[in-house]
Amino acid sequence: MVIIIIHIFRAAPAPTVDPYAEDMKNRKIMALECIDRVKIDKKIIEMAMQYPTKLPNDIKYKEFLTCSYKKQKFQSADGKMLYDNIYDFLTRFYNRSDLKTLDICKNVTASNDGEMAFNSLECIMTQLYEFEEKI
Repeated sequence: MVIIIIHIFRAAPAPTVDPYAEDMKNRKIMALECIDRVKIDKKIIEMAMQYPTKLPNDIKYKEFLTCSYKKQKFQSADGKMLYDNIYDFLTRFYNRSDLKTLDICKNVTASNDGEMAFNSLECIMTQLYEFEEKI
Protein backbone atom coordinates (compact mmCIF):
# COMPACT_ATOMS: atom_id res chain seq x y z
CA MET A 1 0.00 0.00 0.00
CA VAL A 2 2.79 2.46 0.87
CA ILE A 3 4.51 1.72 -2.45
CA ILE A 4 1.35 2.60 -4.40
CA ILE A 5 1.01 5.93 -2.58
CA ILE A 6 4.66 6.77 -3.27
CA HIS A 7 4.22 6.00 -6.98
CA ILE A 8 1.08 8.12 -7.15
CA PHE A 9 2.89 10.96 -5.40
CA ARG A 10 5.83 10.71 -7.83
CA ALA A 11 3.51 10.60 -10.83
CA ALA A 12 1.51 13.62 -9.76
CA PRO A 13 2.59 16.77 -11.56
CA ALA A 14 4.35 19.36 -9.49
CA PRO A 15 2.05 22.22 -8.57
CA THR A 16 2.53 25.22 -10.82
CA VAL A 17 3.28 28.46 -9.10
CA ASP A 18 2.57 31.73 -10.81
CA PRO A 19 5.75 33.74 -10.27
CA TYR A 20 3.78 36.95 -10.69
CA ALA A 21 0.83 36.12 -8.43
CA GLU A 22 2.09 38.12 -5.46
CA ASP A 23 3.02 41.08 -7.66
CA MET A 24 -0.40 41.09 -9.32
CA LYS A 25 -2.06 40.86 -5.90
CA ASN A 26 -0.10 43.95 -4.82
CA ARG A 27 -1.05 45.79 -8.02
CA LYS A 28 -4.72 45.03 -7.35
CA ILE A 29 -4.36 46.46 -3.85
CA MET A 30 -2.77 49.59 -5.33
CA ALA A 31 -5.66 49.93 -7.78
CA LEU A 32 -8.23 49.59 -5.01
CA GLU A 33 -6.43 52.24 -2.97
CA CYS A 34 -6.55 54.58 -5.97
CA ILE A 35 -10.23 53.85 -6.55
CA ASP A 36 -10.90 54.92 -2.97
CA ARG A 37 -8.62 57.95 -3.14
CA VAL A 38 -10.02 59.27 -6.43
CA LYS A 39 -13.63 58.26 -5.69
CA ILE A 40 -14.09 56.87 -9.19
CA ASP A 41 -17.02 54.66 -10.15
CA LYS A 42 -15.62 51.14 -10.61
CA LYS A 43 -17.80 50.75 -13.71
CA ILE A 44 -15.61 53.29 -15.53
CA ILE A 45 -12.54 51.17 -14.86
CA GLU A 46 -14.37 47.97 -15.79
CA MET A 47 -15.40 49.51 -19.11
CA ALA A 48 -11.81 50.58 -19.78
CA MET A 49 -10.60 47.05 -19.11
CA GLN A 50 -13.33 45.54 -21.26
CA TYR A 51 -12.74 47.96 -24.15
CA PRO A 52 -9.05 48.97 -23.92
CA THR A 53 -9.09 50.63 -27.34
CA LYS A 54 -11.89 52.97 -26.22
CA LEU A 55 -10.51 54.44 -23.01
CA PRO A 56 -12.87 56.79 -21.18
CA ASN A 57 -11.82 60.41 -21.60
CA ASP A 58 -12.92 61.12 -18.04
CA ILE A 59 -11.11 63.28 -15.47
CA LYS A 60 -11.66 60.75 -12.67
CA TYR A 61 -10.25 57.98 -14.86
CA LYS A 62 -7.17 60.09 -15.57
CA GLU A 63 -6.74 60.78 -11.85
CA PHE A 64 -7.07 57.04 -11.20
CA LEU A 65 -4.47 56.25 -13.87
CA THR A 66 -1.88 58.64 -12.52
CA CYS A 67 -2.46 57.44 -8.95
CA SER A 68 -2.10 53.83 -10.05
CA TYR A 69 0.89 54.50 -12.32
CA LYS A 70 2.77 56.35 -9.61
CA LYS A 71 2.15 53.53 -7.12
CA GLN A 72 3.33 50.97 -9.69
CA LYS A 73 6.35 53.15 -10.55
CA PHE A 74 5.20 53.58 -14.15
CA GLN A 75 5.07 57.36 -13.64
CA SER A 76 7.42 59.51 -11.58
CA ALA A 77 6.31 61.93 -8.89
CA ASP A 78 6.80 64.78 -11.38
CA GLY A 79 4.60 63.07 -14.00
CA LYS A 80 7.19 61.59 -16.38
CA MET A 81 6.44 58.13 -17.71
CA LEU A 82 9.01 55.53 -16.66
CA TYR A 83 9.16 53.37 -19.76
CA ASP A 84 11.88 51.04 -18.46
CA ASN A 85 9.52 50.00 -15.65
CA ILE A 86 6.61 49.67 -18.08
CA TYR A 87 8.75 47.51 -20.37
CA ASP A 88 9.84 45.37 -17.40
CA PHE A 89 6.18 44.71 -16.60
CA LEU A 90 5.20 44.04 -20.22
CA THR A 91 8.00 41.48 -20.70
CA ARG A 92 5.69 39.07 -18.90
CA PHE A 93 3.59 39.10 -22.06
CA TYR A 94 5.95 40.23 -24.86
CA ASN A 95 9.57 39.84 -25.85
CA ARG A 96 11.53 42.91 -24.79
CA SER A 97 12.74 43.45 -28.37
CA ASP A 98 9.11 43.59 -29.55
CA LEU A 99 8.45 46.44 -27.14
CA LYS A 100 10.61 48.75 -29.26
CA THR A 101 7.36 49.55 -31.05
CA LEU A 102 6.41 51.53 -27.94
CA ASP A 103 9.38 53.89 -28.25
CA ILE A 104 7.18 56.29 -30.21
CA CYS A 105 5.10 56.72 -27.04
CA LYS A 106 8.08 58.34 -25.32
CA ASN A 107 7.26 61.45 -27.39
CA VAL A 108 3.79 61.82 -25.85
CA THR A 109 3.23 65.14 -24.11
CA ALA A 110 0.49 66.44 -21.85
CA SER A 111 -0.48 69.41 -19.71
CA ASN A 112 -0.68 67.47 -16.41
CA ASP A 113 0.07 64.09 -14.85
CA GLY A 114 -3.39 62.63 -15.48
CA GLU A 115 -3.31 63.63 -19.15
CA MET A 116 0.21 62.18 -19.44
CA ALA A 117 -0.90 58.84 -17.97
CA PHE A 118 -3.97 58.76 -20.21
CA ASN A 119 -2.20 59.83 -23.42
CA SER A 120 0.63 57.37 -22.78
CA LEU A 121 -1.80 54.51 -22.17
CA GLU A 122 -3.65 55.34 -25.39
CA CYS A 123 -0.37 55.30 -27.30
CA ILE A 124 0.79 52.05 -25.69
CA MET A 125 -2.51 50.30 -26.37
CA THR A 126 -2.55 51.50 -30.00
CA GLN A 127 1.01 50.32 -30.58
CA LEU A 128 0.43 46.94 -28.96
CA TYR A 129 -2.75 46.32 -30.95
CA GLU A 130 -0.99 47.25 -34.19
CA PHE A 131 1.92 44.96 -33.27
CA GLU A 132 -0.41 42.05 -32.50
CA GLU A 133 -2.26 42.48 -35.79
CA LYS A 134 1.05 41.97 -37.63
CA ILE A 135 1.80 38.63 -35.99
